[in-house]
Amino acid sequence: DREIENYQQRQALYTAEHKEDDPVRDDADLLLPSQEMGDVIRYETHLEDQIERKLRQFYARRREPVLHQTEPLPAAMEEAEAVELACQTASEGSQD
Repeated sequence: DREIENYQQRQALYTAEHKEDDPVRDDADLLLPSQEMGDVIRYETHLEDQIERKLRQFYARRREPVLHQTEPLPAAMEEAEAVELACQTASEGSQD
């Protein structure tokens, strides 16, 4: 009896080590029941629709002209005028 029990344990270990997995069966074990699968597919479709709608909104807004152009700050205007004056002075000096 002890020898038979020992053989059965070794056979079980050998089978566990050398078992060839069937990838199709492994994938089938991961599948959800059909009702849950339907819910997942509907939710995925809903998310895809939302993403598509947001992308269309994003691209539409990128094409919109800027409606409210902010006025430059007085310091920035003065700096721009100073740069422009410096450029004019430099070009007049190079003409002489």
